[in-house]
Amino acid sequence: MVTVRDLICLPSFQGTTVLAGSAGLDRSVEDISVMEVPDIEEYVSAGGFLLSTLYPVSTHPELLVGLLEKLAALGLSGMGVKLNRYVDSLPPACLEKADALSFSLLLLPPNGNFSSMINDYLKSVLQVKSGELEHRNHIHEQLMDILIHGDSQSDLAKVLSRNLGRDIVLFGSHGELLAECRSTPDSSLDSREVACALQACESEAMVVKKKLLSCYAALHAVRFGRERIGTIAVCWRDGFDLTGLELITLQQCSIVFRIMVQHQIMMEDAALSRRETFACDLIYGIAESEEAAITQASIMKWKMAYPILILAMVIPPPRFKRLLRAGGRRLPPSKGRCGWSIREESATTASFGSKTGR
Repeated sequence: MVTVRDLICLPSFQGTTVLAGSAGLDRSVEDISVMEVPDIEEYVSAGGFLLSTLYPVSTHPELLVGLLEKLAALGLSGMGVKLNRYVDSLPPACLEKADALSFSLLLLPPNGNFSSMINDYLKSVLQVKSGELEHRNHIHEQLMDILIHGDSQSDLAKVLSRNLGRDIVLFGSHGELLAECRSTPDSSLDSREVACALQACESEAMVVKKKLLSCYAALHAVRFGRERIGTIAVCWRDGFDLTGLELITLQQCSIVFRIMVQHQIMMEDAALSRRETFACDLIYGIAESEEAAITQASIMKWKMAYPILILAMVIPPPRFKRLLRAGGRRLPPSKGRCGWSIREESATTASFGSKTGR
């Protein structure tokens, strides 16, 4: 991202003076246009920066006040003017309006060449984009290693912490702690406090900043469609703003985080489906053999032995939803000589080794 402040530092802008609107110097410049007609507002767009000798308004400089209002309303980042060619000075009301709108108004050097200024701007944009691409590739290689080697969410937190130089906490869809990584041994990170701030992630903003008791946190909701499936929290003891490259890092890590969560959900769904199928085989007595059934049960960590007693029950919808909400998708593992399957507001429990038979 190139800002108005960056423009002033370019070679062809040397000697530029900020006349008014200094509060807007950090606005992004998306393109540069040259003003040659009075109704320039019809030919510019948000993020643009305007260069002008003010010739189109040379006979009525007072029109500049209204023009600045229109340009600011369109979202332009600023305007650079050359004086003593067609207009000798700007009306005080124009400078006051620029300050009030935080619209950067620059006095360009007398010998400034518009073509050189535009070329320098384009070179600067190219350098920024090249730097972003190089950074993306650097982060991409680290993340691909995680995916290829099947590393955990803790490894993802370490990669993100190492690249951002800050504490990282990963939360699941219900606010449960998945992983955390402290960037320094003396970190004051309190993941429980961060978890309490997760409701702020209901915002559609990419990053929501929160000031907590122990640290500052930047919360990034990881979504699949409109559903929030997790949250990445970037924390530090002092206030901070994420730079453009840091936001790119966060975006790329959130993609891998989403892949991990979706893979986990897929694996859980597959296990749930296998458990459901196995329970149905037991209920209808169509298991291949007792030995095969015992082997299948052991895979699901059920301690199964024949004969068995099966109890099938229907759970009322409100109670079923509370059960799922309490345990999420991860219901507690079976204990002792008992196994279970739960799906579609119903449940099946098998008690193994019962004297009563099937």
